[in-house]
Amino acid sequence: MKLASLALAMLCFSLLAATGAWADSTNFMYTASGNTFTWQLPTSPAPTAGNFQNGYFFELDNISFKENGVSMVGSFDFYNAIGDGGGFDLIVGGSTLLIDAYGLQQVYTGWESAPTFQNGSYSFLDLSGSPAYGKLKVSSTVPEPSALSLLAIGLVAGMALLAFKKN
Repeated sequence: MKLASLALAMLCFSLLAATGAWADSTNFMYTASGNTFTWQLPTSPAPTAGNFQNGYFFELDNISFKENGVSMVGSFDFYNAIGDGGGFDLIVGGSTLLIDAYGLQQVYTGWESAPTFQNGSYSFLDLSGSPAYGKLKVSSTVPEPSALSLLAIGLVAGMALLAFKKN
């Protein structure tokens, strides 16, 4: 009976994890030359297989974003030019460069095979089209601790009720 309760608890936690109830994400807003781009990524994304080089860059393919409210899909390359800062590119259709941003800071930490985005506001020189300065705002969203506490209390109460009924 205790094993059944444990299995039920594991199933509930697995379902919550699979639906992303505990997954945190990072919101991005980039403005340059009168254009606004917005997108959302996991705070610790999984780079496209084979498209990263530790100490230099990582790529994320098939990412949904909006340019001035219009939905599109593209590939993002985030990079760290060691000693020179970092930047990112946005490419659509395999070859059209929408953003080509360079700055003295990078928006992630850790190895490029397992990066973690950093909250903050960043300035970049955008070389796509005519050079202009762009601003990137990065902000993470995480589940509220009170919501997780209520969920945990509900799971424990449910398991206790289940164990009480079986005895």
